[in-house]
Amino acid sequence: HYEGRRYVNKDLDTAYEWFKRAASEGDVRAQFYSGLCSYLCSYSNTKEMEMAAFWWKLAADSLVNEKRFDECRNAARYNLACLLMNGEDEGEGVKQNQFEAFFYLVKATKESNKEAEDYLEQIVETCKDNIKKSDQVAMSAKTLGDYYYWLGYYENNNEDYYKKAIKYYEKAYQL
Repeated sequence: HYEGRRYVNKDLDTAYEWFKRAASEGDVRAQFYSGLCSYLCSYSNTKEMEMAAFWWKLAADSLVNEKRFDECRNAARYNLACLLMNGEDEGEGVKQNQFEAFFYLVKATKESNKEAEDYLEQIVETCKDNIKKSDQVAMSAKTLGDYYYWLGYYENNNEDYYKKAIKYYEKAYQL
């Protein structure tokens, strides 16, 4: 139903219902595609955006260790990170949570997700720019500290990242 193949007409509503059924049973690919369908329907509906985040979070956190699910799990981590990074400060919809977004971006980069790597690099550069010219220097420094801390954690306790994290935490504390 999703792609409209041989003898089956393309019907996104029916496809979405089938994806949700399989997703509820723990199928990682179905969780990813349920999130995608919700996201595509979300432009005027914050509830659908929240459902996209819900399904992608299930896929991103899945403990099913099968190679065939890796691509969908990794894409879900990246998509969820983007939603969390750009979420709402207040009101309805997916709440902005940069800390959790960093967590999922780092997990996605561990699986060689080029988009996640590029996005993470862009965020780091933006944070560095903010440190130089923003009113919120302390917050930017703390965010960079958080980033390097989690990067160190996911890079098998890499001391260089921890040292950078401490440097930015100290900078945030001084301000």
